[in-house]
Amino acid sequence: MAHGRYDPTKKIAQLVVPVCDATVGRLKSKAEQLRGHPCPRVLALTGSTALSHVVMVGDATEEILAGEQEMIHDQANRIAYPGTRFRYSAFLQQTGGALVAVRRYASGLLMCNLHGRGMELSGIRHPDPAAPVDLSTVFPNVPVIELAPWPVARSPLTIQWRRNGSPVPGTGRSIPYA
Repeated sequence: MAHGRYDPTKKIAQLVVPVCDATVGRLKSKAEQLRGHPCPRVLALTGSTALSHVVMVGDATEEILAGEQEMIHDQANRIAYPGTRFRYSAFLQQTGGALVAVRRYASGLLMCNLHGRGMELSGIRHPDPAAPVDLSTVFPNVPVIELAPWPVARSPLTIQWRRNGSPVPGTGRSIPYA
């Protein structure tokens, strides 16, 4: 791309990170309401701005699950590759080199984009909630993103979209992490 030309994908990426951070913040703020119940709890988040489609049903949904995509620099092997360090992840973090599930009080997120012609939905399934639920079965026509398999033994992690309880062909993706 020539210097000085407008790149809409770069602009969207600059806007998505703060929204992903706000999503994780909202999940944290609901901890007391969601914690301590023996049944599954799904937090519904809604948006109705121009950016909502990208965040609620677009690629940013993957970042809310897996964390912000960034370049990981392997100094020992002198290479760099795209991956994640789980920054802004709703349900994952690294602790002492191990990948652990956090915010287990929420079984998942239901992302709702409201607009003039109706609404779009997507789900994010927690990999290891205190009270498990299969979101793609509870909300059969809603695409749900999840990790497969859990627990993740080593990098990369694999994310997969599901609908009606079955994987959506062509949507599986591996994401390396340091």
